[in-house]
Amino acid sequence: MSITSKPKQSSAYALMAHIWQCSLKATGHSWERLNHAMYDALKLAINAGLIFGPDDFAKIMHDFDGGYWILDGGGEWCYSMAVQTGNLSAAQAFEHWKKRKPFIADDVDYDAGDDRGKHGSYGRQRERLAVGFKFPWKEHKAKVTSFGDDGTYLMACTYRPRKEGEYTEKIARRFRITIADIRAERKERKERKALETRLGKMAEADSAVMEEFRSRTGIKNSNEYDVAPVDKLRAVIEEMEAERKAA
Repeated sequence: MSITSKPKQSSAYALMAHIWQCSLKATGHSWERLNHAMYDALKLAINAGLIFGPDDFAKIMHDFDGGYWILDGGGEWCYSMAVQTGNLSAAQAFEHWKKRKPFIADDVDYDAGDDRGKHGSYGRQRERLAVGFKFPWKEHKAKVTSFGDDGTYLMACTYRPRKEGEYTEKIARRFRITIADIRAERKERKERKALETRLGKMAEADSAVMEEFRSRTGIKNSNEYDVAPVDKLRAVIEEMEAERKAA
């Protein structure tokens, strides 16, 4: 590349630059119209699957006065849309701008509601978490509401059922969750499932196993099993396996 040549622009940045430079030629100047046009252009770039460069969000903020039109909710709508539409380049560019790593969870759900810019309701076996996304957390179904300013944690909430006449959801519980927390919870969930398989194998050989397990642990049903400490489950199952091996 010669000294005088310019770095190649991404297709997403090129679209934003074109709107910034060419808007208002037929209508006369209006900051409100320009801000709406830039907002709509960014939505189009994300939803259309245009490629974003790693520095594009920082450049858009700087070059196109993004602070006036992008920062609704800290700009998290961009990230939610990028993840939901599968535009990985846009999601990664947003993460680069925010200086945060992706929070990747299992069994993630999102409902696009009435926004035609998004692509309907879906569930994904494993996905980045974004504001508005729901995922199983412990024994709850939690909804992401925000990310920490330093990018090290997110906030997620559960909500009480609405009573008659209520138009807004009321928070039942709040969770402050880190990437390490998500990984630890996934590891625990896998072990819990593996222990359940081991218990089931013992029960196939001895019909009294389940009653004995319930007696030793005090666990009466699957819901209680799902929230019981894994250390407790492991200790009891290992003890029962050792007893049967020694018999």
